[in-house]
Amino acid sequence: MQDTLATMLDYSRWADERLIAAASELTDDQYTRHLGGGFGSIQAVIAHLAAAGNAWRTRFEGGRVTTLLTETQLPTVDAARRELMAAYDSFAQEAARSADELNATFEYRNIKNIDVRVPRWVILRQFTNHSTYHRGQLSAMLRMLDKTPPATDFTVWVIEQQARSAND
Repeated sequence: MQDTLATMLDYSRWADERLIAAASELTDDQYTRHLGGGFGSIQAVIAHLAAAGNAWRTRFEGGRVTTLLTETQLPTVDAARRELMAAYDSFAQEAARSADELNATFEYRNIKNIDVRVPRWVILRQFTNHSTYHRGQLSAMLRMLDKTPPATDFTVWVIEQQARSAND
């Protein structure tokens, strides 16, 4: 196993799936309860992750994003999960590009109507970093609800991958 964009995206997807699975076990009240912080609720954080994934997937597909999806558009854990996993599918295809393609400039207009030009790989790395940040928020929020968040450490994922490879 190597530290590649594909590896980091696989790990990030696994970690996000674990926290979303934990959120799916909450009551509706717990899922939507205002707990404080920047997004306020577990629903808001998960919807934000899914909305960000949707925005990047749309841009990679050549579309323009002027606003992010909202909690109203992603009212349930399952709706947000579907959107986020569709984004990860798109990111896996992007990460499989050649080194030259990943280093090529990617141009898009952000939601503040500013034109941006960065190497394509930067977007994929940004998304994994962004997800890590919000997984920390979700873990803290689950603890506020007296729930034990699942382990999402990179080493836990690597150990699981090694065990899976040994059994194949």
